[in-house]
Amino acid sequence: MAIGWLGWTLTIVAALGLFAWQAQRDWRATAAEIAKTRPNLDEAQFIAALAGYATPETARWLREELDVFFDPLTPHPDDQLLAPDFCDPDDITDLINSFIRQHALDPAKVAEVHAAPDGTLSVRQLAGALQAMLATKT
Repeated sequence: MAIGWLGWTLTIVAALGLFAWQAQRDWRATAAEIAKTRPNLDEAQFIAALAGYATPETARWLREELDVFFDPLTPHPDDQLLAPDFCDPDDITDLINSFIRQHALDPAKVAEVHAAPDGTLSVRQLAGALQAMLATKT
């Protein structure tokens, strides 16, 4: 008996749903482990922790953007964004491009954001890079 297009469609939808459920379950377990190792900062604490790297406005913008990746956690300045459980490089590029657009910066004038030589990029490093981009605005 052949499975028609509806059968294949339902099979694919079910498989994708199962994959999404498993990924969410895995992330919740990972988030619970991470929560044991560091504080879950509120907005004021996050902004204070980035003092010296970014203005309150830049820190607030970054936290709001990163909340999507960290839920149910909140971002922490020491979190490594390129770790497998957080963001992929394309997500970081999209975030940076969004910052450039929202702040009307000239992309040709801003320096590229690079991971450290060991391949890491912390929230704190990204906050400093975004703040440096604002200095190019004329």
